[in-house]
Amino acid sequence: MRQQRRKHIVWIILAIIIAVLLLTGLLYNRPLPIREWVGGQVTPSPTSTQPTSPTPAPTMAPSHTPLPTYTPSPSPRPATPTPQPAMAFEDVDFVSVNRYSSLIDLREAFLDARAKLTAQVAFRLDKAITLDDFTAALAVFDGSIEYAYGTMSGSDDLCVLVNFRYTPGTRIAYAYKTRQYDILADVELRVLNTALEWLQALGSAELWLEHPLSIERKIHDYICVNIRYFDDRTNNSGTTLRDYQTAIGAFNDKRGNCMAYADAFLMLARIAGFECDTIIGEAKNENGEWIGHAWNMIHVDEQWLMCDVTYDDLDSPPFTMGYAYFNIDEQTIRSDHRWAPEAMYRPVMSEPSEWYGFGNNEFPDLKRMTSGNSFRTNLESALSAAYTRDAWFMLEGFSVTIEQIQEWMQDWGRPGGWLMIHQELGVDQYWTFHIMD
Repeated sequence: MRQQRRKHIVWIILAIIIAVLLLTGLLYNRPLPIREWVGGQVTPSPTSTQPTSPTPAPTMAPSHTPLPTYTPSPSPRPATPTPQPAMAFEDVDFVSVNRYSSLIDLREAFLDARAKLTAQVAFRLDKAITLDDFTAALAVFDGSIEYAYGTMSGSDDLCVLVNFRYTPGTRIAYAYKTRQYDILADVELRVLNTALEWLQALGSAELWLEHPLSIERKIHDYICVNIRYFDDRTNNSGTTLRDYQTAIGAFNDKRGNCMAYADAFLMLARIAGFECDTIIGEAKNENGEWIGHAWNMIHVDEQWLMCDVTYDDLDSPPFTMGYAYFNIDEQTIRSDHRWAPEAMYRPVMSEPSEWYGFGNNEFPDLKRMTSGNSFRTNLESALSAAYTRDAWFMLEGFSVTIEQIQEWMQDWGRPGGWLMIHQELGVDQYWTFHIMD
């Protein structure tokens, strides 16, 4: 009798253990309870933590194949494609989600998601990666981000569900590359066709035989010539505010703020075959005040370079463009630009070089000057050339005044007929001259 009673007690104890295991989810691959989950939204606002740079992506040279055109179907299309239904945070099986303990691996996962235009991703992070680290690393994404997070019961792991909304320029370039045109709204398709028509008009197949730097310069110049800066805070035309912050406003209305410039540059560069990203940070305005700003970094000739098309658009008729911010290095642009360390997730050229902008053999009209005498000689030669319409000079490490240049022109018998404008960036001066009719 006692032996049977002992067996019953053993079976009861085993049943209790099994029930506990079932309740804690240790026998089944099911989501563990999440506590303290909250939502958030970033566009992203990185912290000051410096992650290790990821391995540079392989070079993508511009295609040598003529660009195909795409004409939208005449059948009715929705104004905005219907998005895929998003999974709710509490329904995600975080037990089976990839777990990350390295910021490098997490960054690579972000870049992979961006390359595929992934709309929603779940992450599980061990305690080596904080929420601040995570949100800072989101700087790799083009567009706005919403996220929800919480901690997993029974562990210190942080669980995060992120929803991404990419900029139109990013979406359009992705659709062109993958030929998934059905993901685009009508307005985005029209922008794509406009971009393709312009790229083809540059010279069709012959364009792609040019040096990548020349193709990039054409993109830079096209934006400077065709888009005028428009501060969305002064919007009184009734146009959707978002349009002035994207490639849609830049192409449809020929106006936009710095985000529109950067989105348009990114779109054209990616369609042309370049790797190109957007940096969100701050820059000094004409009053020396730090303001929110966006610009680009682009991969050309095995090198990541900075390009700020907004600041190169002189927007002062008859001047159209300068090149002070065309393909410059990190050290130079830091003179009036700044950003959180996480926003610099590419190995951008660290010091000045003459191979990518002024002084480059591809651009003989962009002259790098190293002394006042050489500047005076080259300026006189440019002003005397019958074919010269515009002339650009970079004065490397020295400066001249407007009064000096006016005295030179009087010595040359040229008191008028030219307009000039200059920019200063760090220790260098940039001068643009325009001949008048």
